[in-house]
Amino acid sequence: MRKTVILACVLWLAAVAVPILLWGSPTDGAERNTAAPEERTEIAENGKTEDSRAENSQDAAVTVHVMMAGREVSYPLDAYLAGVLAAEMPASFPEEALKAQAVAARSFILYRMQHPPADGVHDGVPLCDNSAHCKAYRDITTLETAAALFGSNSESDRNKIRAAVRETDGVVLTYDGDPAMAAFHAIAGGRTESAEDVWGTSVPYLVEVDSPGEENAVKFTETVEFQPDALRETLLGAYPDAKLGEDPAEWLTEMQRSPAGMIKSAVLGGMKVSGMELRQLLGLNSADFVLEVRDGTVFITTTGYGHGVGMSQYGARAMALAGADYTEILLHYYTGCALDSLEMLEILAEN
Repeated sequence: MRKTVILACVLWLAAVAVPILLWGSPTDGAERNTAAPEERTEIAENGKTEDSRAENSQDAAVTVHVMMAGREVSYPLDAYLAGVLAAEMPASFPEEALKAQAVAARSFILYRMQHPPADGVHDGVPLCDNSAHCKAYRDITTLETAAALFGSNSESDRNKIRAAVRETDGVVLTYDGDPAMAAFHAIAGGRTESAEDVWGTSVPYLVEVDSPGEENAVKFTETVEFQPDALRETLLGAYPDAKLGEDPAEWLTEMQRSPAGMIKSAVLGGMKVSGMELRQLLGLNSADFVLEVRDGTVFITTTGYGHGVGMSQYGARAMALAGADYTEILLHYYTGCALDSLEMLEILAEN
């Protein structure tokens, strides 16, 4: 089971794993920095330090090592998680959606601590701040940096982010007693994808589920235009042996789709390609797309945003607006998982 999940994680990272959301490279030669982050000594409104406020926090008892700009930085989990949550989901989302995202991110962080990558990017350090490889991160320890991220609502939004972390303190999504590789994305397009269809490896808790209520999301669908000559040049640059005739409508054939709609494979000018490869090559929002030619212009329309596996962030938003709490959201998107605590997982002792 562990080998299967580890392999899925590697494939996920190779396929633009962490979703680049609708709002806004680690180097080698790490230098270890064990200084605690600024947030640990920031004075709160009630006059207590972050250290004193976190005395009973399970998260604060866990140290996370992150590669940032070529340096290994050590954070308490609660401080790091707040920065991840700020980067991965808008603070304007409902509180229960923010809590669901906090638990998903915490679970993935703990998963990576137990299964650090060994792909040459930052071997020996579990995480980095590159969103295309691990988790995005924004420093919200000062009002100045928070203002740059949140604008005029900086203080209230920062408080919402911290509250979501604090109110889910130590809550971990697990499968068979281990932290889950809790993948997530922006918009599923009505139904999530299975890990097997996207990455080629089955993960029992990353399977298709309905994701209603996303239709009002920005970029739920998006159409991009290509001039045939420019599109041909891009495709041939990646697939020089493809035979592309005069009619662009005939370039892509024999499309095999997943039950959720993603193009798993297709034939491009006689060559078999994957939908994920085309998505990356053409900069598309998702691999669930259709191609049309009108008046000599190629139009590609995508549905959804991201790889489609795990929790849909806009689906979580819709569920929260409909009255679901964060536990309902998580157990809906991660089939067969449970919610446990850090104390039960013995991670505190190991750390």
